[in-house]
Amino acid sequence: MPRLNSPWFRASTNSWYTTLDGKKVPLGVRGQHNRKAALIAFADLLAGRVSPCTRAHPPALPHPIGLSVGGVVEKFFAAVGGRLKPPTVARYEYDAAVFVRRSEPYAPTC
Repeated sequence: MPRLNSPWFRASTNSWYTTLDGKKVPLGVRGQHNRKAALIAFADLLAGRVSPCTRAHPPALPHPIGLSVGGVVEKFFAAVGGRLKPPTVARYEYDAAVFVRRSEPYAPTC
C-alpha cells in the first residue's frame, strides 16, 4: 500500500522521509520527536524552496587534513603486513588498489 504524500518517520534511520514522484526522499530531519521540523521541511520541499536533490544527497563532509584513502591503506598495510601470509597480503593489495582508484570524490548529478 503506498504511503500518503506527507512526512513519515523511518525508525531504521531515525529520520523523516516523504515520497516524491514515487521515490523516497529524506527530509533531513532526525528524531521521531521532530515532527514539526519535518512538516516545515516538507512544506519547503513542496514550495520549491529546497531541491529534492539536495535532500536526497546531503553535502559531503570536508576531508580531514592529511587523511586520504591511500594514506589509510598504507597505514593498514604497515600495521598488519608482518602478521599476514603473502597470499593474503597480495589479495588485500589488489582489493585496496581498486578501492583507492575509485575513491574520487562523489558528486551527485540530479
